[in-house]
Amino acid sequence: MNSLPILKARNVHKQFADSSVLRGVHFELQAGQVHAVLGSNGAGKSVLMRIFSGILAPDHGQLLLDGKEHSFDDAGAARRAGIAMVHQELSLIPTMTVAENIFLTRWNDGWTRFVDEAAMMRAASALLARYHIELDPWQTVGALTRGQQQLLEIAKALSGKVRVLILDEPSANLTAAEVGLLYRTVKRLAAQGMAIIYITHRLRDVFEVCDQLSILRDGRIAHTLPVAATSAQAVLTLLTAQLSGASWPAVNVLADDAAPLLQLRQSDTQQAALSVRAGEIVGLSGSGASAMLEAIFGLQALHGYTLALSGKELHVRHPSEAIAHGLHLLPGDRRRAGLVLDLSVSENILLSLFDRLSSALLIDDARGQQIVTGLLRRLGLKTEDPGQQVRLLSGGHQQKVLMARALSTEGRILLLDEPGSGMDVQAQSVLWQIVRNYAAQGNAVLIASSDYAMLAALCDTCHLLADDGIGPPLAAATGQQALLRALHGTPCQP
Repeated sequence: MNSLPILKARNVHKQFADSSVLRGVHFELQAGQVHAVLGSNGAGKSVLMRIFSGILAPDHGQLLLDGKEHSFDDAGAARRAGIAMVHQELSLIPTMTVAENIFLTRWNDGWTRFVDEAAMMRAASALLARYHIELDPWQTVGALTRGQQQLLEIAKALSGKVRVLILDEPSANLTAAEVGLLYRTVKRLAAQGMAIIYITHRLRDVFEVCDQLSILRDGRIAHTLPVAATSAQAVLTLLTAQLSGASWPAVNVLADDAAPLLQLRQSDTQQAALSVRAGEIVGLSGSGASAMLEAIFGLQALHGYTLALSGKELHVRHPSEAIAHGLHLLPGDRRRAGLVLDLSVSENILLSLFDRLSSALLIDDARGQQIVTGLLRRLGLKTEDPGQQVRLLSGGHQQKVLMARALSTEGRILLLDEPGSGMDVQAQSVLWQIVRNYAAQGNAVLIASSDYAMLAALCDTCHLLADDGIGPPLAAATGQQALLRALHGTPCQP
């Protein structure tokens, strides 16, 4: 392996407003290497990868390709330099074919002003064959499995002259068979000399396909080591080093006979598969965890399970019914699915209460502002003007606005989908304390997340969601490291 790194970051810094996200990152990637990047949500992984791929520019520091300093004005400039990123959220058009999606932004590259479909199909076939990706160029994308769509995103990224490929949580939401297909593809790419950055929360991915790993913590690379020279237990110890401290609340100790506020029962046997009791925080991770929360909240059908609230079976057909029964969902994509960005902080908080605040054609503004002021004070959200647009707030404060809306309904069951996404470590710590306080008041919290370190630190119990359904509870009473090992599927000795 060439001793000169194909990609190198030297003392990279990035700050947003008063939040320092990257604090002097040093990172190296070799050709033909699969380098895992680990770390909790908010550690700075996404920001660093956006800098590598030209989406963001560093405030300070250097990026070097083959030893020469580079700066990118945009993602297109990074791609021309040979760096491409496959994001966790797929960007495919389901009504188009595989070939059309691969060359969606390059239809005029090398062809005529009009699309040469035959040339495009030949180019797609050659690209797929080169990287041993078994897809039919004529196949409509909507007919592909989630795993096949992930491979198509990789092929799409490789359609240019790519030397550095960044994969963001590529195994998330894949079945076991699809994960195996992904592993084989990544190994083939590395064998052909591709340099790959592999972002993941899953140690199984690291030990299956990666050569090197780095742990990013609080905006810095805390550890870098060869995968062959370490073990799952050693990596878990490094990952859990951040879990101790005042910012991580102690786990609640609950009575075994506490009645579940929320329960999912298997439809055929009516046996409890998942229970959340008063005062408890339960984690759910795996393919379909976010969809499960949406089904509980009435955004989609609930398959294979029935929902019971306080012991009574309930069929929720719409979010308004869920809210009426004391449930509230904080969606994973708060900017698209949770907030109305052009509305004010106050208006976003009161969205679920307008029916209660209105009579005839009038809205009780005074009562509404009284509610908003009390909630903002309760959550420690410092904003000089509750009338300012919510889009102007930081990610942490936007999440607090969603929490305020949830608390405004006085519901007893909170559903959190990837709650720490897009927030720095300090903002996450404040949010976790708010969630703990909410549970301590006799409420129930169900969290869907791929951030195993966060689940192990915050939850009383966790479940893994696999192809065959919800797995048995993994109790936190055995300790955070034991729970983290169980989530990663690495039953090594403590």
